[in-house]
Amino acid sequence: MKKVFLMLFLAAGASVAMAQSQKVISGVSSFKATLPEFSYDGKAQIFTTEKSDQGTVQKITFYSNDFTKQGELTINQEEYEYNYKSEERAWVDGKYTGDWQVVNEGKDKHYSDIISLDLEDFDQSCNDFRQIYISQTIFNSDDKYEYLMPVISIVNDSFEEDRDGDGVIDFRGSGTTAKMTGIKVVSESGEVLQTINFPNGFTSSSSKGFDLMKINNKLYLRIGGYANDSNAVLICSIGTAESGSGDKTRGDVNGDGVVNAADVVKVVDIISGN
Repeated sequence: MKKVFLMLFLAAGASVAMAQSQKVISGVSSFKATLPEFSYDGKAQIFTTEKSDQGTVQKITFYSNDFTKQGELTINQEEYEYNYKSEERAWVDGKYTGDWQVVNEGKDKHYSDIISLDLEDFDQSCNDFRQIYISQTIFNSDDKYEYLMPVISIVNDSFEEDRDGDGVIDFRGSGTTAKMTGIKVVSESGEVLQTINFPNGFTSSSSKGFDLMKINNKLYLRIGGYANDSNAVLICSIGTAESGSGDKTRGDVNGDGVVNAADVVKVVDIISGN
């Protein structure tokens, strides 16, 4: 009987201890953490992300090891407006030969979003795909946070189509579209530290994937995209994996704040399907 009572007492004590360590954090569904190897003090920093109504990350909130809120980082989003218009000929006697008429027209907005990187550590012979939203020592060597954002350009776009095959254009569209023409390294204060312009002929989008590769203790950005209508990757050399070099922008060879293809960038074509 004494043994049963002692077990019940210990169990009750454990439940009290657990209750004392419980904490409810409202508005949070999941936690993320910085990678220790790319943190200034070598320790992981717990954080959460908050998304806007458009689905883009607008705020990062930092927490201590006991999940006490420590601070916030506001993501420097940009808004872009684009328009579109499509027209077709009226259907007459089994063909599109009538007068032109507008079938769709309007304006919309595009919002830039933070670029997350998947880590591919070839030095450890593994693709662990740990996501990197923010870091302290990938792009420079101080204790401030940096993140990647797309460089967006609004370009004119148009197309035509002969839908009934009579040799006469019967459908056409025009407008503007948001196109990713590079990426930029942004500091926690919102300052653009570095811009990586894509070479002519190379295009990308967030759906193509962005990786941080570690190979022989060197770091590279891998940006998926297209070149000359074929799958391709853009490889950007950043520098060594060690922090403490003091470089403000590791990949910037001539110090002008812009990484050009002539500096450290090369395009590697990938066979379609790989």
